[in-house]
Amino acid sequence: MAIRQSLAGGNFAHAWLLHGPQGIGKARLALWAAIYILGGQEALDDGEHPIARTVVARSHPDFYLINMDEEESKTKIITVDKIRELNEKMMLTAGRGGWRVAIIDSACALNHQAANALLKILEEPPPRVAFLLPCHRLGRLPPTLVSRCRRLALTPPNQAEFSEILARALPRAPVPSEIERLRILGDNAPGVALQMKEWGCSELHQALARVLNSTSRLAQHEFVGLLERDKELNSWQAYATLMRGILERALASQVGAKTSTEIATEAEAEAEAATEVLRGVEPRLEEEQGLFDRVAPATLLQAIADLADLDERVERTHLSHPQAVLVSLEGVAALR
Repeated sequence: MAIRQSLAGGNFAHAWLLHGPQGIGKARLALWAAIYILGGQEALDDGEHPIARTVVARSHPDFYLINMDEEESKTKIITVDKIRELNEKMMLTAGRGGWRVAIIDSACALNHQAANALLKILEEPPPRVAFLLPCHRLGRLPPTLVSRCRRLALTPPNQAEFSEILARALPRAPVPSEIERLRILGDNAPGVALQMKEWGCSELHQALARVLNSTSRLAQHEFVGLLERDKELNSWQAYATLMRGILERALASQVGAKTSTEIATEAEAEAEAATEVLRGVEPRLEEEQGLFDRVAPATLLQAIADLADLDERVERTHLSHPQAVLVSLEGVAALR
């Protein structure tokens, strides 16, 4: 592990940006790294080691974790107050005389003020501190913040590893065809695929594809009604995940000889954004065939960006989930 080698070599970075697709285990890697930094290989190898147990239980005096608590999960934002409070703790002397470690999960949930507050401590970090920053949307972070971190790019598991992870995680191992469908819907990310399995998104995906193949406004309203039937379902999140996947796979099928840089230039977006969208995208599912075939790649890339912007506006203006889905559906359907 790069973090272990860096720590042993005496050139340990004070901030690590663990970036890659959502649902591939970045937060778990950050937790393992925190255990290693605070307790060494012995603590990492033994789950019952006192340091390992206190880190997992969030009771270690030199370990801090910021993530989406119940209130923040509604806004998907980490606020400046949380980061200021963390900075104050990281400036204190370590309770056990060693390292202090903080995980911010996920860093792309930092709002502008929070990112600036974090940048201040990263510019002049106190000794023996480590910030571990899982992030699945690198483009949301200010370049100045990214430049202060050592980047560690993580990739999804291969097909065999994906199947093995799902078989271990589910009480009943799915048949191979279901695993393959979940792999495509989850874009090779086991965490996303398991969430989709829980949401029943295979059926929702088929229903969404039918809506996109229709010109009926009634079909759009019926789809929203389908989403709202399950009161435990985060309908906007489920819809946004499914729609983003459909758009990304359509974009990947349209690329042809064009490079991601050329597409990004046409869409007046950063080249890195296009690269992130297209990296490792799977072929389309059967019900997606033909969708958006006549839509320019640059337009599809912009639609993906618009989906993210609407996601932020939903939380900022407290737009209801059904309203948000309808607004997005109408916009995407108009592309066809």
